Amino acid sequence: MSNSVLKYELMSKKLSNLLNNVEVSKLFGKSDVDIFDIADNSTKVSSGALFVAVMGTKIDGHDFIDEVIKKGALVVVGETEPVDRWLKNITYVQVKNSRKALSYISANWFGNPSKKMRIVGVTGTDGKTTTSSMLAHILRHAKRQVGVVTTVSAKIGQTEIDTGFHVTNPEPIALQKYLTDMVRNRCEYAVLEVTSHGIDQKRTAGIEFDLGVLTNITNEHLDYHKTFEKYRDTKLGFLLNCKTCVINADDDSFEYAVKKLKNNKFASYSVKNEHADLVIKKSKGKKYGKWTLIHKGKRLTFRSDLTGVNIKNLAAALLAADLLGVKPEVSVRSLKNFSLPEGRLEKIENGRGLDIVIDYAHTPNSVKNILDTYSEREGGRLIAIVSAEGERDPKKRIEIPKAAVEGCDVAILNPIDTRSEKPEEILSQMERGAKKGGGRKADKKFAETGRTNKKHVYLGILDRGEAISFVINKLAKKGDTVLILGKGHEKSMNVNGIELPWSDKEAVRLALEGKKFELNKRHV
Repeated sequence: MSNSVLKYELMSKKLSNLLNNVEVSKLFGKSDVDIFDIADNSTKVSSGALFVAVMGTKIDGHDFIDEVIKKGALVVVGETEPVDRWLKNITYVQVKNSRKALSYISANWFGNPSKKMRIVGVTGTDGKTTTSSMLAHILRHAKRQVGVVTTVSAKIGQTEIDTGFHVTNPEPIALQKYLTDMVRNRCEYAVLEVTSHGIDQKRTAGIEFDLGVLTNITNEHLDYHKTFEKYRDTKLGFLLNCKTCVINADDDSFEYAVKKLKNNKFASYSVKNEHADLVIKKSKGKKYGKWTLIHKGKRLTFRSDLTGVNIKNLAAALLAADLLGVKPEVSVRSLKNFSLPEGRLEKIENGRGLDIVIDYAHTPNSVKNILDTYSEREGGRLIAIVSAEGERDPKKRIEIPKAAVEGCDVAILNPIDTRSEKPEEILSQMERGAKKGGGRKADKKFAETGRTNKKHVYLGILDRGEAISFVINKLAKKGDTVLILGKGHEKSMNVNGIELPWSDKEAVRLALEGKKFELNKRHV
């Protein structure tokens, strides 16, 4: 947790009050206990605390109950039956779902801050960060006080807070702290990215969402959800708990979503279908960056340098803003000073005549979309570094390289965040995907010199610093476009379960200086 989070005064609350809306199976002990802190991590337990024992995928919080009792915890919330020795020292609250209980307890501890603002949740496979950032920007432009929590960071007033490594939905205690900080900063709105993991793990339980925004649903996180149908229904289950929804009429899941939502209020957006509630289309003529917005029978022409999938994200943000009371003509004026979030189509200036772009694209759909966007460019070759992670959906290791070789001239395949897996095995699977897409593996001469006149060529490079250096210093020539995909804003690389410092942007800077970013090495 960042030190930037506001400090909280010492407070206490009765256990009975903290259990509001919590599904309690059985209470062992007194309910009028005074609680002075809450925690879901045994290392953060202090005397007088309530500890929630959560069953994780690798660690079970119930294994630490004896430890937290020794530290002075007064109450433990858990799913298992208590043992007699625990009950001599604590009140034990048995619940059906510890994660859900943690979310409601956290909300109660901080005074249910979501009830004091209008809350927007943005979910979907791709585009959550950009859409959330656009909507927050529009609301600020309209003189509304707003806080936002995205994959990149949390922004509360003028304060930006690092939310940690590989985090979209913060855990409930941290998330409720952010919402409380927003209330203290007199925010009227909170815009939150909401992931399928966060929904399934009940991290957003206890938060009342006024508006839910769905960007799209494509294959992702199947290592966790197992089937696309379960993943899709997790997303839509979130929308069912929102007062109003904004959904993508161009997405393959649209018809299913409409049936699932039934009588729930929703509005749709599109870049193709004029029957949607809000449509953005490219204006006729050759003028670059001119768009037409169609909404409530009116047409509004505006200019924006946004392209490709970001126009879809913009349509979602504009419709959401309209439902929150900001007229489209006010919203589009805000685009004049809007910048995409860090690591989202982020251009790196250089003196070599290269168009170098860093993007977070890490799903088959997002990779395909960005390649489609840059296929319309004029000039040299399109070169892309694409990635696949360890301990994540193995199907992506086939589909991402396949999309890469089909959509660009040269694809560099690179395993990232390998965790407990061997990078060589991940790369081997990625190469199978590239072959499936009709790609041709580069020969040794290409690997040494970067010279080739062939298209749809691929090369596997295990080390990301080496991959970036190779592309910039050996392969790319003046006029070429270089896309560095998969990490975006992230500041670490997970190797063998350890988060090592990493930055694509810094790796590019070093490559332009003829150097290479190396893991385990400090770069100043």
